[in-house]
Amino acid sequence: MDLHNKPLKACSLNAKNTGGFSTLLGFFKNYFGYTLAIIGLIWVLHNFESNNLFQHLAIMKWWLVILAIICDILSYVCQGLRWQLLLETTGKLSLLESTQAIYAGLFTNEVLPMRLGELVRLYLAAKSTKKKVSEILPSVIIERFLDAVWLALSIGMLAVFLPLPKDLKMASNILGIVIVIGIAVFFYIILK
Repeated sequence: MDLHNKPLKACSLNAKNTGGFSTLLGFFKNYFGYTLAIIGLIWVLHNFESNNLFQHLAIMKWWLVILAIICDILSYVCQGLRWQLLLETTGKLSLLESTQAIYAGLFTNEVLPMRLGELVRLYLAAKSTKKKVSEILPSVIIERFLDAVWLALSIGMLAVFLPLPKDLKMASNILGIVIVIGIAVFFYIILK
């Protein structure tokens, strides 16, 4: 085969002609991700004393670890179910999709500041339901509202049964007032 007599084709970066480039880009993305993970592990474990690690692993109650992992996963599935129910009027989102969006948002919140995971969660839900992010946003606001109500109720129940420090009592009173005002504003807007 004589390569010298073949005409040269113009090089363009379109979907048909990016096979090698996208493969190379994917390789560097993976390499960057693994490198970042290794650097993170080195940073986290730099003062770790490993001589007692195997002794601690041997006496660990593994059934409790497995139970904790199952409870953790189930809590996020329940959160995904709650969000799925809140999104029911906006668009259909499967339990798997809502739970995946919850996990992706939580992971992003762990890595990036300012709770940017909520934006990731909104984007993923909007993409799955083929709706605008602005149509999904009220469900996240309502969900945060529900979280605040549960937090206030939990602190209130705790205050009934246990003596709390003054600062925590004051903070719970302020949180309760903010939640009551927020609920009043919420119902005012809805019933308007």
